Amino acid sequence: EKQFFKFQAFISKNRDFPFWVKKMVFEAAYLPSVFYGCEVWLCKNTSDAQHLYMDAIKTMLGVRKTTANDACLLEIGYPSASGYIRRIQARFFRKIFRIRHNMAEDPFWCVWSLATESGIPAARYITELLGGVDPAQRDIQAMRLRVFASERSKLHTYSTSMNPDLCVHPVYLERHSIPEKERTAFTRLRLIAHDLAIERGRWSRTPRHERLCPCGVVQTEAHVLKDCPLTLSVRDHFTSAIRDFSIPNLFHSTDSTLTLCKFISDALFVFQ
Repeated sequence: EKQFFKFQAFISKNRDFPFWVKKMVFEAAYLPSVFYGCEVWLCKNTSDAQHLYMDAIKTMLGVRKTTANDACLLEIGYPSASGYIRRIQARFFRKIFRIRHNMAEDPFWCVWSLATESGIPAARYITELLGGVDPAQRDIQAMRLRVFASERSKLHTYSTSMNPDLCVHPVYLERHSIPEKERTAFTRLRLIAHDLAIERGRWSRTPRHERLCPCGVVQTEAHVLKDCPLTLSVRDHFTSAIRDFSIPNLFHSTDSTLTLCKFISDALFVFQ
């Protein structure tokens, strides 16, 4: 787990680095160190790798460890650890088969022939990997189906209000100058990892109708951004049309991602 602690220390010491920088370090340094040699991990049990993978992603996003894994992965367009490993393995074995194709006396082909004839699990696993569909894309599609079908309230809110298309928002794709504090507020709202009453009530199992805003209404994400009198001044600074929107429309707004993140950050800050 030393790789994770190093990455965690990097994030902690450089909290103000733009998200795209953290993502670049994650992909260029963290992933290769954690998944080194995964081409030959011919097994389906990747729970240890999944743990390190998800902890780092949630640290990078700035959300709690209890945030739903599938939502975090879909938010930034990543497959699960298993999907990531299988993609690398598929590329590796396609290259091996392409280079050594029709080399009858090659030791690899001798071993492969024996393995396939015997039907050992490793041979079946490799054959499945080479089935044609990108394992990572198949994994992401399976996650989408799970989230749409989930009865968990947070995943239901995520798939119906925050990200109905289950697509990756430009805030995670562009090299922008959004302050990381504001980007984190944006992410926490999208992933229902904030500290509003509607979320705190889940921790204490408070009935929904008792999760009240200081203004006396149930404090949902939509209420805070659209209706709450305490955030009226924030809405007035954002745009004159902000009083007439739904959350899905807000995230598809034509306003810049910088403006959007600042609006969400300022609105949530009112209740801190």
